[in-house]
Amino acid sequence: MDYRLAWQIATHRRGTRDMSDRPRRLLVVGMTLAILAGVHWIWLASTDRDTASAFGSLTGAALVILGALLWAAVERNKS
Repeated sequence: MDYRLAWQIATHRRGTRDMSDRPRRLLVVGMTLAILAGVHWIWLASTDRDTASAFGSLTGAALVILGALLWAAVERNKS
């Protein structure tokens, strides 16, 4: 998804091409936090051996993969 289109839809500014780096920086920070949260969930799941550990490791892996995919999409759409 093109982040410029998402930004224009979110701010209701259609037809404008100028966009600051602030939304991209916020997205990168959010993706980094998602990856770190995923790694933290995996670490917590590895230290606990109950039934929730499987859910924790799957959730952590999903967060890491989601963050990495979003990061790759942003890097691909850089102007």
